[in-house]
Amino acid sequence: MQVSVEKKEGLEQEVTITVPYAEAEKAYKKSLKEVGKNVRVDGFRKGHIPNNILENRYGNEIIGQAIDQLINDTVFEALKEQKIEYVGRPEIKLADNAADCFKQQTDFVYSAVVEVENDFELKPLENLKIKKVICEIEDADVDRMVEHLREQQGKWQVKDGLACAEGNSASIDFLGKMNGEPFEGGKAENFTLQFGKTQMIPGFSEQILGHKAGDKFTIKVTFPAEYHAPDLASKDAEFDITVNNVSELVKPEVNADFLKIYGVKDGSVETFRSELRKNMEREEQQALSTANLNSISDAIYAEYKDLLTPKFYVESEINNLKEKMKRNIQMYGGNPNKLPDMFNDNFFRADAEKNARLSMVFAKIASANKLLEPSEEYVDKQIDLMAGAYENREEFKRNVRNDKRMLAQFKNRAIEQQLLDFIQSKAQVEEKKVTFFDLVDGKF
Repeated sequence: MQVSVEKKEGLEQEVTITVPYAEAEKAYKKSLKEVGKNVRVDGFRKGHIPNNILENRYGNEIIGQAIDQLINDTVFEALKEQKIEYVGRPEIKLADNAADCFKQQTDFVYSAVVEVENDFELKPLENLKIKKVICEIEDADVDRMVEHLREQQGKWQVKDGLACAEGNSASIDFLGKMNGEPFEGGKAENFTLQFGKTQMIPGFSEQILGHKAGDKFTIKVTFPAEYHAPDLASKDAEFDITVNNVSELVKPEVNADFLKIYGVKDGSVETFRSELRKNMEREEQQALSTANLNSISDAIYAEYKDLLTPKFYVESEINNLKEKMKRNIQMYGGNPNKLPDMFNDNFFRADAEKNARLSMVFAKIASANKLLEPSEEYVDKQIDLMAGAYENREEFKRNVRNDKRMLAQFKNRAIEQQLLDFIQSKAQVEEKKVTFFDLVDGKF
């Protein structure tokens, strides 16, 4: 067997493989014998059909099987011989007359196009400029979370004489008109409008503030240029408004009954606030990990944005993103097997290329700095973080340690966090302190 290698565009290499006719002949005879065992021809016993009849009737099948065997027997051996570290599966290319080698008694020649790993050099981590998000939960944050929970458990109550205001809710009727004529979709009765929460076109809610039940009036608005209904975009309109009633949210007191809803058995406000803070701290750590991963990823991508990436990695990542999209569609009751036409390969390609390139760089940084396995300290931290959500922390930790699948998941998280901390320790870091609620809402 003779092998030659030619570098192609990007990361592709074309490996040309020449198999001596003697080997090709063996493959052909073996294929001829196999086909003869499995076909029937009238007038002959199975397995005793003359070769000339087999070749006449099943020639293409015999040749096809022989070619497949020759390729399978030689392609991987050739790549190994040339010490080619390839990704994905080789793309086989046959010459137009490749199948004639058996009749012409010539060598069998074909080529395999493969993509190779990009053996790039890492840039100094010390040159990276990273913004590190930090956060510290204050008592005021816990107070705000308590108020949020009170709002969740609150009851809306209609109140006579109450004016429409931020935080209140109103039941209204409205009728939209353009040039004095009602338009489609511009009418509603007993529509619930929660001021400060319900998203309306600009100026709609604001002109209702201050009005009370029984008020009837007209407001003027302009639809946004990017409005989802093209016929209404940028158009002026009037809405006749009737306020039916106005409600205020009556929030429960933080008492024993309220605390029972959140599993506080001893009825202690201190216990409630302590558990609430712990929950917020877990959410904070997860949000910080995500924020700082994004920050580091952006900085690294800026350094390696032109790095050649194997197409195989990109295509694999496109499939991963598609599967994630399918899971999201299924979660919301859609059919995951019928993605909308817009979600084609090109829709995911830019993100897939970025993710694939980042994975290559992160993997190389981890390998170069012997960070492929997490320390027990990092694994313990990840398990402890999740254990706080369980009543019996120690039992949860034992269960994780005894479950290989669960433990592997925590180890993967630990590897990621350990790598991020290492990169931050080397890079030029600018800290940015944000509040808890800005952190979890992504407003920073």
